[in-house]
Amino acid sequence: MGLRRWVRHRWERFEAGSPPQVDLIEPQNFKIKPPASAGLPHLSIGQPWSVARLAALFREAEHQPSATSIQAARIARHRLSCFWLSAPVDHLEALYGSSIGRLQRSMLAGPLIEQALASDERDWMHHIHALFLAPNEQARQWATALALMPYAKPGQLVLTEHPDAIPDWLLPDYIKYIAPEWEGSSKRPAGLLQPVVADNSFVPMTERRGESAMAWFRDQAVLDHISALIEQYRQDSQNVDPIEELAGVRVVLGQLWLDVEPCQFQTLLQTAVGDVTLALIRSGFGQCLVDDQDHLIRQQLAERAKNLAAPDAPGVLLATLMFHSHGQVALTSVEELPEWFVEVLRDL
Repeated sequence: MGLRRWVRHRWERFEAGSPPQVDLIEPQNFKIKPPASAGLPHLSIGQPWSVARLAALFREAEHQPSATSIQAARIARHRLSCFWLSAPVDHLEALYGSSIGRLQRSMLAGPLIEQALASDERDWMHHIHALFLAPNEQARQWATALALMPYAKPGQLVLTEHPDAIPDWLLPDYIKYIAPEWEGSSKRPAGLLQPVVADNSFVPMTERRGESAMAWFRDQAVLDHISALIEQYRQDSQNVDPIEELAGVRVVLGQLWLDVEPCQFQTLLQTAVGDVTLALIRSGFGQCLVDDQDHLIRQQLAERAKNLAAPDAPGVLLATLMFHSHGQVALTSVEELPEWFVEVLRDL
């Protein structure tokens, strides 16, 4: 073999065994053939819905009960139950502290929960209960519990015999709507039982604090009386009869929001304390200052509320809003506040 043929032969063998050329200048568009099936479940797509519409259906069933309104509320309840089953399990606390959680509580407090279940509703409830008990469904255990709650009367459904197993953010409503026999038990979020060390520059508004104050808002007779006072003030803000009592309620509420641990704000908001606080703010009672102490409290709260980055900012702001006219407090920015609390502010 001549030298020229030998070189050509070696070069051809090199080229034949060399890896494919890669274009280092222009990007290459590679097409990957899709699989025959991606494994997506063939589920029906539910109709669109909104929290506002479901809330309206629940209100109509409560205030204008009829076969039509109750049936519409049943469909709304099922839509809400389905939502919890597909909700991201790592966002349940935030979701329950938002408008969707308030929607659930309004449904649970309404007349629908007292209605007997239709046969398909009983089947649905049994199916969800089986999911709750299934070992392979533990990851969404509390999402399943939230889906179950709209179908169970108080004391009818037992999900656990141990209060410690219930997340703190769900515990107050679990006791109220599922296990009323636990009321008064020792299982309470620690931050709600004892006042924390307060800012030394701020004189406590009242001596009624901690568990003593919380007990007040667990008494239904007291809550009914407070609600009547707020409605009385809403109807006639010039009526002096409810003002003194509401002023006393306000300082207890305000001190609770200053005392509670920041990690318990959402839990407290889901109790009667939260309901009365928001109702008092919306009523406009904040414009009414009855004495020098109220004027001092307003001034001190306004000063503390300037630091929106502080962990206790949501509690301080709720206390502050109770001592100002509704809409008078304007925040330049809400970026430093927790997302769940921004949602609360939007609903005021």
